[in-house]
Amino acid sequence: MAGGLAAVVVVSALVARFVWGTPDYGEVTNPISVETSTTTEPKLLTEAELFTGDVLEPAGIAGATAWVLREYFTLDGGDFRGQLGVDDSEVGTFRSYVDSVDVQSVKTISSKAYSVRAVVTRMESVDGSGYRRLPPLCVEVVLSMGEDGFEMIDLPVPVELPEVGIVPPLAETEEMVDPPEQVRRQAIAVLSRAGTPDQETLKFSRHLGYWRGESVVDDPAGVRWSLVVWLNESGEEVTPIP
Repeated sequence: MAGGLAAVVVVSALVARFVWGTPDYGEVTNPISVETSTTTEPKLLTEAELFTGDVLEPAGIAGATAWVLREYFTLDGGDFRGQLGVDDSEVGTFRSYVDSVDVQSVKTISSKAYSVRAVVTRMESVDGSGYRRLPPLCVEVVLSMGEDGFEMIDLPVPVELPEVGIVPPLAETEEMVDPPEQVRRQAIAVLSRAGTPDQETLKFSRHLGYWRGESVVDDPAGVRWSLVVWLNESGEEVTPIP
């Protein structure tokens, strides 16, 4: 790593505030374009507007974190990582692209500093001819609000992935029953959003006072997925609360 770890990495105001518009920042070195779509005039919020009390809006922190991590874990010949003091001279033909960045938590450290945890999923290739999806990686970064925008304090730290409980399908504990026709029709309509339901596999059970429909659905590529839908007696979609 050239020059050792970067103690403080300054992320331009474009990163810090791109979610609110694209104001004029004057002369910019190594500009990075961010596509925006808006029907209103862009507005540069003042620092006072960005803060509620003394706490920055979490959405702004999450957006900046996602942008930084997406750029950091991308290997495509760009120089973003070089600006952080990372030596990519031995990367060679390796390529890495970020599939998603999901911010899990934003923790306030002080009025202008935040610890953010996010899960990053990537696609990587040895020579660019074929890509494979890597297991999710959870990292923590610290961002603070500087005069020119957000500052990332040091590089990402790998942390444990958040735990997600896995429970057996509810249908395994419920007796299969035939629903009213309007419930069946609506279940097929809802499941059709994901592809073509296999009606031979469509089954219903009663749980928590609602109808639970489960079916195998063929997506547009022909991959089969097991999906469910929850409906009330009138065939309206509901969200069950265990």
